[in-house]
Amino acid sequence: MAILGLTLIELWKTKLINGQMEINSDTLTTMYVILIYYIISGLSSIPTTTFIARNEIAKSQVPGLIEHLIRVSLIVYIAITITGSPSGIVLLLGYVTMGASLIALVMYSILFLSCPIKRPTRKFIKKYLNLSSPILVVSIVGSMNLYLDKVLIGYFWGPYETGLYFGVQRMSVFVMTFSFSIGLMIIPPITAYFRSPKDTDTEIRKIVNFAERYTSLVVLPIVIFYIVFGRDIIRVFLSDTFLPAYGIMTILVLSGLVVAYTQPFRAFVAGTNLKLVNRISAASLFTSVILYFILIPISFGGVAMKGEGGLG
Repeated sequence: MAILGLTLIELWKTKLINGQMEINSDTLTTMYVILIYYIISGLSSIPTTTFIARNEIAKSQVPGLIEHLIRVSLIVYIAITITGSPSGIVLLLGYVTMGASLIALVMYSILFLSCPIKRPTRKFIKKYLNLSSPILVVSIVGSMNLYLDKVLIGYFWGPYETGLYFGVQRMSVFVMTFSFSIGLMIIPPITAYFRSPKDTDTEIRKIVNFAERYTSLVVLPIVIFYIVFGRDIIRVFLSDTFLPAYGIMTILVLSGLVVAYTQPFRAFVAGTNLKLVNRISAASLFTSVILYFILIPISFGGVAMKGEGGLG
């Protein structure tokens, strides 16, 4: 994935795929810095997922919480006090993001030292690759699904429309935060029940139903609040510049509600049938890509499209 990222950056530098995005040295450096950040983040996921699998939830979350506190504090400070060119400030924010993730990786590594680690056998590696390959595919598909929208908006519309879309998307992500945490917490017990020799179908159903119920109790009022007070939220947290993106935020919030409702069931499927998760994710990405190219660009390959930009 890192090699793919470097390849795309090189293609962009040669203006083969630059689209509406301008090229400058600060932006290029920022892309390399963010690529390093994702490599560090990927390494951090090794102890994180290990702790989750061992039901050591505090260990899996505390370093990440500290990372976010450091990063958010410095981002707020830079955004308020630092002056200069926009691309230079973005580069500085990239360094902050990478540095905070590096601190989290060091903390995760220290906590990971307490885990017993043995040299894997050939049989174990074969079994591991067989079990992990569906997760690898799901991770790649999930990453593409998560970032392809911003890439295409930037390519067809440029930085202004991308900024509007990304700004309100970050605001609406709070809708899904609670549901994602619920999904992470119920995967281990679901897997344990599923692999139990006893008939535990009823217990698994109880876990999923309770998770769905509590997710609804929390997420639905948040969604209603976003829709009713959306313009005020944008004005307070992002500024009047982002007000044209209110429609985008409304659609994203409603989309987040659907995702929140499906999280308990996704956790159930992930804990019992990874191949099915793989198929669902692939079908979702395939559908999204088709709709992206229909709804986002004004024209594609000489054919007129909907041209909705971020709203698309």
